[in-house]
Amino acid sequence: MQGFSTKGGQGDGLLSRFIFSYANTWPVVPEWAERDYSREDALVKKIIALIPKTHTVPGIDAAALEPMKEFAHEINGAERPYPDHTGRLLEHAKVDLLMRCLFSGSPTITLEMVERSIAWARYQLRLRLEFWPPDAKDAIAAMIQVLLRRLRKGSASARDLRKSANVDRDGTHEVFNRALSAITRSGQVHIASTNHKGLPVYALAEVEGENQ
Repeated sequence: MQGFSTKGGQGDGLLSRFIFSYANTWPVVPEWAERDYSREDALVKKIIALIPKTHTVPGIDAAALEPMKEFAHEINGAERPYPDHTGRLLEHAKVDLLMRCLFSGSPTITLEMVERSIAWARYQLRLRLEFWPPDAKDAIAAMIQVLLRRLRKGSASARDLRKSANVDRDGTHEVFNRALSAITRSGQVHIASTNHKGLPVYALAEVEGENQ
């Protein structure tokens, strides 16, 4: 099952396949329902049966080549509209396409498979645009500079950073949260300690290296 292994939340794009759903016709239970081991075994056997026993290199229909080429040009070409959102989207679409082919038992990648993988990739792009709107980039970049200037003076709690950025006055709570998350996840800033309330205190990562 190595094809399903992921690295964090972005490894091969598989994580976004897992979603929560709700239907009011389903019974509601207060806790997890009891496991049905016989059903689990049957599902495992069914999945194992779908896995090819030998390494195969699937072919591809001639009709399926052009749509994938057009999609690749669309997201990676010179005029791509969202370069910050499509970094590995083509690779994710290819992984999705390969899995569709292998688990279908077909020796050939068909036009239908390509169209479904492209539709899945477009859905991924819509999700990224929804969570990280491109029009918020300038405001977030400006907020990042404000936070970094404050942290160059020394460590600070989130409250200190909010005060320096005038978040409460300007109502820029969402921009602040995105900016702080960005510089923390990028490694520019780390949690150096906690204050007396147990809340994180942030510091520039380079400061820690200079003090060692």
